[in-house]
Amino acid sequence: MKELQHHHENYHIQSLRFICPYCYKLYSQYHSFVMHLERHQRTSEFVCDQCSKTFSSKKVLENHLVTHSEIRQYQCADCGKSFKHQSALSTHTRCHLSDHVKAEYACDRCDKVYVVNLILVSFGL
Repeated sequence: MKELQHHHENYHIQSLRFICPYCYKLYSQYHSFVMHLERHQRTSEFVCDQCSKTFSSKKVLENHLVTHSEIRQYQCADCGKSFKHQSALSTHTRCHLSDHVKAEYACDRCDKVYVVNLILVSFGL
């Protein structure tokens, strides 16, 4: 529930005061705006040879290269569906949880949805 409250405070309540001169993205918090600007200003030494997208580190480029591959090395133990990234498999596995564990809290101003703390549910709290 705290995560939903944090989402409301950071994305819906504050006014958008900072605009990126490169991509026109809007920010309400100065710190987030500055961090975003730094991404535009970094030199990108690593270039994808398949789509020419640039990256600031070799590790991020290697992670990106998986998107061009047909290899799906992460497989769901419940249904067999496979994914290119571990994070996608982790997100997918939530669909196999029982309904009482999948209780969700939706933001009333956008389509963002949060799942209750699974540890608390599993302990019956």
